[in-house]
Amino acid sequence: MSQQHQEKGTWRPLVLATTVFLFGIASGLGLHGQRVERTQRRLTLDNEEAARQYAFLAQRQLDAYASTGLSLAAHIGTSNAISDATVNAYVDSARHFERLKGIRAYGYLPRLAPELADEFEHRVQADMPGYHIRGKRPRADFYYPVLYLADPDPARAAIVRGIDFSIFPERLAAIRKALATGAPAATRVHASVHDFAKIPVVLTFTPVRTADRHVDRGVGAGVVFSVMRVAELFEGIDNGKLTRAFALAVHEQDGPARRLVYASDNDAFRQADADPAHVVYATTLRFTDRTWHMRILSKPSGRSADAFGDWPWLTATLLASLIAAFGTYRLALRQRDRRIRSEMAQRFEVLLDSHPFAVYAADRAGNFVFVNRKMQQELGLSQQQLIGASSTLFMAPSSQAVAGAAFRKALHGEALAYHASVHNGHGAEVDLAVVLVPVIVAGQVDRVLGFAENVTERKRFERELHESREMLRLILDTIPDRVFWKDRESRFIGANRHMVDAAGLPSAERIVGLTDADMPWMGAAAHYQDEDREILASGRSLLNMQRPQTTEDGEVRWFDVSKLPLTDDAGTVAGVLGIVRDITQHKRMEEELTRRANHDSLTGLPNRAFFHSQLNHAIVRAQRRRTGMALMYFDIDRFKQINDTHGHDAGDQVIRLFADRVCANLRASDFVARLGGDEFVLIVEDMAEPDVARHLAGKLLASMEEPLAIDGQALRISTSIGIAVFDGTMTASQLIKAADDAMYEAKRGGRNCFRPLAR
Repeated sequence: MSQQHQEKGTWRPLVLATTVFLFGIASGLGLHGQRVERTQRRLTLDNEEAARQYAFLAQRQLDAYASTGLSLAAHIGTSNAISDATVNAYVDSARHFERLKGIRAYGYLPRLAPELADEFEHRVQADMPGYHIRGKRPRADFYYPVLYLADPDPARAAIVRGIDFSIFPERLAAIRKALATGAPAATRVHASVHDFAKIPVVLTFTPVRTADRHVDRGVGAGVVFSVMRVAELFEGIDNGKLTRAFALAVHEQDGPARRLVYASDNDAFRQADADPAHVVYATTLRFTDRTWHMRILSKPSGRSADAFGDWPWLTATLLASLIAAFGTYRLALRQRDRRIRSEMAQRFEVLLDSHPFAVYAADRAGNFVFVNRKMQQELGLSQQQLIGASSTLFMAPSSQAVAGAAFRKALHGEALAYHASVHNGHGAEVDLAVVLVPVIVAGQVDRVLGFAENVTERKRFERELHESREMLRLILDTIPDRVFWKDRESRFIGANRHMVDAAGLPSAERIVGLTDADMPWMGAAAHYQDEDREILASGRSLLNMQRPQTTEDGEVRWFDVSKLPLTDDAGTVAGVLGIVRDITQHKRMEEELTRRANHDSLTGLPNRAFFHSQLNHAIVRAQRRRTGMALMYFDIDRFKQINDTHGHDAGDQVIRLFADRVCANLRASDFVARLGGDEFVLIVEDMAEPDVARHLAGKLLASMEEPLAIDGQALRISTSIGIAVFDGTMTASQLIKAADDAMYEAKRGGRNCFRPLAR
């Protein structure tokens, strides 16, 4: 064969192989381009869906604001005893400030006729000393002063309380509309009046529907109001992710002009008008009687499909094209003699010699016929030492069976991959990821081509990762608290040993896939799942929730529960992490400390501090209900003589037995306390007539007629009782002094009697 003919015969297979290779690359890139285009369309749809979800969350948050105002109005309208403390307690218990983004304050405005303003101030000052209506409008039909207020900032609360909201035309119009329609009404967005930063806010007014007993001579039921910061509302939804990825513009139609409600940046509102093509989604939000128009706009970001980011696809395309080109090349040379095939093989081996992976070729007997430089480096042996040696010679004993089975499959024409460990020439063990490709000549497998990647470091990392996970599980199981984690459907996906034991399961694997409805606490499952949904929707934690739980044997135990959102790499809330701590002993200690702080250790009766607290509450109730009330002050006659004669131990027994006899003659509504020594007080409420207190005093005197058995001796005792009847205007100290003076009148009258103090 001439040299020219030989070169021509060699050139043609190379051209054909190159054509197949380029065609494979072009086809792969074309298919990849289609995938990129589909990915871009999917991203566009995802943007629209994200915007739609944001609008849904915004409307739900606005509905929650309105329903919160309705709930507070209903609470005030149906309660018999409302005060500043109860309003704050109601707002705190419902966690409105934590749950509703942007909310700054709640309050109550009574509807007050001007001629009753002085009387109203006098009555309110009994609970709120120093309270005055500020900013009264001349010739006003009604005042709407701030009476009760729940505000996290005490300084701002002190500034706002007592201000007549009717001095602000915008607010007065909304108040009148709410009272006229019987439905919530809101102001337009405006700068905060009581905030130095002048942050844009919206005030919502909700009418209070109440029974006639809550309307006192011209003082109407009024309205509940709330203050909301608009920017915090829109930027707090979904933790602000959408406002970072998109531009947001919200406006309200006000006649021919439009009023800006909120814009995420200075250009958002202008861009929405200038180029409608930037609008990803537009909708209308309803907030009480207001209609807001929201537009969500796209802005430059990195959320586009990466045409060159899918490197596995490109690598596979390159490898497949290379294999196809190689096969085509070998097929084109099938009819050539061994010298031409050998020459082509040598050229191919030269190409693979610089490959970044270790590459080798083995004949059908499994002996090396080719090794590239990287393969020589991995095994630590030269080409002369490796050619002709068995490829299984260097396999670790644990990998020989797997490697042998893979090689036999490759001899049957199957391309496959496996992992193996080999011992190099230096005695070190190396982990390899091997891909075997059969090389077919004349219709049968002539040799097997192997590509091997050194994955020793990767294997080491995987082992360390496994060890770290085991260490984490050991730590979690050592923690005395119950720890668990759930997916978005509130199904358990893991827990520590204490949680598994509490669930009554044999192992942590058995809890996977279960829900709270499958647990011993199934009765509270619906409530727990509502908490999980709130965390998944808001992305905010619920911390230190204290709740009781009754065990199967009837014991009540207390737990402190915290739930936190679990987020994935993209920042999306993917589940819930829970930590449950048994605080039963702590709660019992708190209850015992509270009991000791409020009760006398000798008699078990309420002590002086507890009495003063109850007396103030009793006075407020008597003023509100306009029912009779009396205070009885009494002690044990000649008690010092008993102590001096019989000793202090006997005196303590007398005090205990005296307290027992007093308690045996009281009504369920009566409150008795020991002030100290032998002095006692008794609060008598809900008296239909003053004779109730006198009748009760007579019973107490009669109960002391029978002698007391003290250390085997019969000891006679008596008591002197002073009665002071509350006249509707007395303070607590005045009432105590009147009862004390009456008691000393009884002592001057001969003891063992009672005296009411005439006023």
